[in-house]
Amino acid sequence: MNEGRGMQAWAAEIERQAQVKQDFIVPTTDLVMTPDSAVSFVSNQQSFKGTPNFHGQLAGRLKIPKAYYDRVKESNPPLLADNVNHWLTQVPEKRMVRVMDGLARAYLSDSYRILDNKDLLQSILPTLREHDFKIKSSEILYNRMYLKVTFPEMRAEITHSKRVGDFVEGGLVISNSEIGQGSLKIEPFMYFLACTNGMVQNSLVRKYHVGRRYDSDMEYRELITDATNKAINDAFWMKVQDLVKGAIDVDLFKIRVEHLETTTQNGIEKEPEQVVEIVKRNYALSDTQGAEIFTNLMNGDDLSQFGLANAVTAAGNIQNLYEESNKLETIGGDIIDLPRDQWENLAA
Repeated sequence: MNEGRGMQAWAAEIERQAQVKQDFIVPTTDLVMTPDSAVSFVSNQQSFKGTPNFHGQLAGRLKIPKAYYDRVKESNPPLLADNVNHWLTQVPEKRMVRVMDGLARAYLSDSYRILDNKDLLQSILPTLREHDFKIKSSEILYNRMYLKVTFPEMRAEITHSKRVGDFVEGGLVISNSEIGQGSLKIEPFMYFLACTNGMVQNSLVRKYHVGRRYDSDMEYRELITDATNKAINDAFWMKVQDLVKGAIDVDLFKIRVEHLETTTQNGIEKEPEQVVEIVKRNYALSDTQGAEIFTNLMNGDDLSQFGLANAVTAAGNIQNLYEESNKLETIGGDIIDLPRDQWENLAA
């Protein structure tokens, strides 16, 4: 699996970002785009260049087709500014603009709940430290933070695996986006010790970034968490702690291992090339990734649901991009969790 950046570098980057990020609630009537595609707050005269994520969210909110937005931004920025500034005034509202390192990185609802990575980690680390846990992967990307951990107390052998001594450790994947690219998620994670494959399974928890709207007197100012906001957030993080505690469950892990054992008996009856082609098409994988999965499947000599899932996650081990590695680990989990009728449609 892709281990991401080292733990120390990962933690240092989360701390750095927590120190430099800024959040503003701004009425759209006071928000303008300049001819060079920067966004400016008229009343306080601050201006920021926008990230691709910011521009994508702005285009979506203003209902400007993204292909047109990108083309005009590249070829005629003043024309884009005219378009954006016209539509900003048509339906006045308040929006949250998230800024970091001098760049506007997100354009969000004023009811967007700020669930930042540092707060998430401060919430869950005490719970994790109640157990012997191992960090297998940690990464922070422009759009999402990941932490993948396992618990040696949750370890078992897949006795019907074609691989001798195929032990698996249970754990969790904890991920979050600060810029509106998905919810806070806590997902089951299975780590195969022999091949170092990781498998992300169906999400246990999804917490969306929707909260209360901010008061009107916060216009043009950086958001400062008041006592009420802190109380609301503290209650939320307590719920997250409880959910993490509930997810570290040996009995639940045993059920997942039993399910893995079942999938070792579900054979592939179609031609393996055909099955891999269906997987490639269903999950929008590249030809190279499809070829890697097929090679892994044949080399593993395990034409079963379990073997196919491991062939997919093994392909994740050699991806240069963390997102692609995590995507393949998640697809492997999806294949393992397919209901019987869907598995038969795929492989029988």
